Formats: sequence, structure tokens, C-alpha cells
Amino acid sequence: MVDFDKTKMRLRCSTAHTRKTTMPDCGNGEPCERIYHFVLPRILCHGGRRRRDLQNDAYLANYFEGHYYEVGTLPMLFGFHALGGDAQSVMSLFSSQADASHFVYVVPEGYNQSFNGGECCGWARDNNIDDLGFVSHLQYIMTKEFEFLQQKFSFGVGLGNGGFLLTHMMQLNPQLFRGIVPLGGHTHQTDLVRSRMVGDIGSAGIDVMIHHSLDDEMVRPSGCCEEPNMPACEADVTSDSCVSILEIFDQWADRINSCGNASADYEFEGFFGTYILGGPIGTSYALSYQKDVRSILFTLFSMRTTTLYESKMPITVSYEDRYDDKVTCFSAHSNECRGETTLCVYTSSGDFQDTNLKRGSVQNIFDFLSGSACNGAHGLWDTIPGENGAPDETLCACDISANSRYGGTFCYDEMNHDGTFVDQDLNSHEFEGQFDAGMSPPPIEPVSNIPPPPSQSEPEPIESSKILEDHSESNGVDEQYHELLNNQPDD
Repeated sequence: MVDFDKTKMRLRCSTAHTRKTTMPDCGNGEPCERIYHFVLPRILCHGGRRRRDLQNDAYLANYFEGHYYEVGTLPMLFGFHALGGDAQSVMSLFSSQADASHFVYVVPEGYNQSFNGGECCGWARDNNIDDLGFVSHLQYIMTKEFEFLQQKFSFGVGLGNGGFLLTHMMQLNPQLFRGIVPLGGHTHQTDLVRSRMVGDIGSAGIDVMIHHSLDDEMVRPSGCCEEPNMPACEADVTSDSCVSILEIFDQWADRINSCGNASADYEFEGFFGTYILGGPIGTSYALSYQKDVRSILFTLFSMRTTTLYESKMPITVSYEDRYDDKVTCFSAHSNECRGETTLCVYTSSGDFQDTNLKRGSVQNIFDFLSGSACNGAHGLWDTIPGENGAPDETLCACDISANSRYGGTFCYDEMNHDGTFVDQDLNSHEFEGQFDAGMSPPPIEPVSNIPPPPSQSEPEPIESSKILEDHSESNGVDEQYHELLNNQPDD
């Protein structure tokens, strides 16, 4: 049995922890205190040598005490809620799969239930809140607290207003995330992203997986603008032009990921029928495929059909679900691609706020994110066929050659020949943070009631006891441990 000091147990894996942090250099009406939540994946409690050392001890196996052994560096996934929503919405939608996929899941709380997504929306946009600074600050404090995190291995997923925030932040700082998944909301100024891509990200591209439903009335598939011949968006989106979802896909594939040139022997892979049809009452959108051209068409009251955009981008169908979510995903396909570009088109999911994505679509999102996390470093996202009837296993296969050896869950860590990590002492780090658990953030105070910032911006835990529902099984020790902690002096 490994020697384990119970007073050092601080964070439970697979549990949402709530923190409050003070923004550096806040002022001019900016909220100084912001709230965020995070979940440490269970691999930190059950992975590598720790699993062997604990010998299936249920008490010890639930908590992360600072050692991460062979697990190595893990990616962070940031989840952003929609306008009028809160962190719980994206926590409940994605936390279980983020856990199973070994991402550290970080969920910022929008101020007054909104984020400043540039073109969208609400109080945060109207008051020019620096949400890019907030997210950058969270990257910094998370990597400061946990040695197994690095800012450059960050990814993002966002609903509606959160999707606008994702793409808006990439316009301002393309180095922020290695891959993004906006659902039901995105900005369209990809030229700004391209102009600011420098260093490794400039040569590697940025993986993007855009999700949109043809019946979305908040953010129309035809884009949001004041064009009189186009249907207006119900969301409070300020945009200078209507850019359709197909054109956005084309811009990301061409400008950002350099997929514009197909190989001479390219043939279309997969077929999604003549068209994908959907839309609210009185209007319809059709995404059609012909031999060399993809088109998105708009029909108003069955009287006038307008071709919104045509694309010659080579594509392949990467995912299809005709029964549950009724979605078809296609990806840019070219030997020249520097990154993955995927568009998932739904027919009846609206703005995603009232629709719980089915398990297949959520799994599809995390297959994309996991592949992005693995392939962007020194690994290859690969499927190993199962033997003797066992299911196939998908994993990140690391580059091991005479000149380089990489290991860890996502192949981020350079290895010595004896199997240890280069320049990393993975077995002696003790976590010094304070215990917190659960996800019950207090109501956010109006800006006028927020006190001046303290001299430092260390995160403060917010005590709570709510465990994520998907991981709330009792092991008979939680009550005793909370009592133990309550009797400990403050750190």
C-alpha cells in the first residue's frame, strides 16, 4: 500500500470544483472577480502507476493528491455557455465525455450570463468586457496550479454566444487554442485569424469543427446582417455582412488550413444525397452536392430561391446520423491541409440550447477534439483492432524513434531512454491548493458592489458539496473526509 497522507487530499477527480479569481489590472467598470469551474479527469486518480500502487483502494482512488506518474501532460478543454445560460449547461453536456477523453475541463462563468463575442451578445458585449483576458488568465492560473498542464495545449467548445466568443478570441489571438468547436454561433472574419497566425500555429493551422442547424432562427445558416432579402436573426448579432455556414467552412479550410488545392487523383468520398434540407416555417435551406460544387440554397416562402454560396472545396463525409440528431458532417479533404476543417449540418436542432445532443454527436465532437489534441503534437490518433471479439481501441500512439521518444497520454512529453520524462519531476510534486468540491457558485454581484481587487489574483475555492451527477456514486467515505477537512486549519 502506498503511503498516503489524508490531510493532503485536496481535489476529487470527476468532480466539478468552483473557484473565484481576481482579474489582474481590472478597472473601468470591468468585473474584478470572476468565477470558473474545472474537472480533473479520473485518469489522474486511476491512471498509470497510481492504479497499481493503490491496489484498488476505493478511498484513495477518488482523490488527486499531486502525483501524476505516467499520465504526463494533459490538454485543457474550455467550455463556454450560451447567452442567458450558465456553466452548468455546458458542464452537464460535455463533462462526462471530457472526463472519459482525459481532458481537464475548464468552464468559465460568463458575466451577467453573457460573453463578449465581438458580434454577439448581451451585457458583456455591450460593456466591452475583456473575456479574452479572462480566458488567458485562466490558462495562466491553471498551469501555475497544475504542473501537468501547458497553455499551448488548450482547446475550446462553445454554444451560441460561447461559439461567437471562441471564434472572436481566435481573431484576436490565434495562439489561444489549438482546436475549437463552435455550435450555433461564430464570427466570420477569418482574414483576421490568418493575419495573426505566427510561429508553429502558422505552419500547422487550427482545427475547427463548426456545428449549425438549418432551422436555427437565432443565428441563421445564411448569416446575420441587415440585408433586406435575407431573414433576420433573432439573436442580438451585429455583423456587416451575411456569411453563410458553407462560406465560413470554406474560409477556414482555405485561408486558415490551406486545403484549397485537391490532389489530381481526388475523388469525393461518401455521399449525403442530393441535398440536406431544413429550416423554420416559411423558409428553407438546402445544402446540395454536385460532382464538383457544393452549394447552399435559400428559399423564401417557396417563391424565390437564392444561391447563397458555392464551394469547390474537396470534401469527405466524416460522420452521419440520420435518426437521432439528424446530422451530416463533412470535412475538407486535401493533401495540402494543415489542419482539420469540419462542418456538421443538422436539420432540426435549432440553436442547440433546448436540444440535448445525443451520445453519438457528443462522441463525434470528442473524437475530433481527441484527434486534434493527439495529432497536433508527437502522436497519431489511431484505432487498434480488438482481438478475440474485444472492441477496437482508439488511442494516441506516440512517436518513438532513434532520434526522439515521446510519451504520456497525448504524447506531449519527451522521454528519456529509461522511460522517465525529460526535465520533469513527475513523482515528487505535492499539490498545495485548498480543497473545494461541487458546483454551486454564489449569485454574481452587480459591478457596483464588487470590492476593489486584492494585491494578488490567486484563485479562491468556493465551498460546496455537489458532485457531478454522472460520478456521484458514494464510496462511504465522503462524509468522514469532509468532517476531517473542516477540522483542518486554513492553508
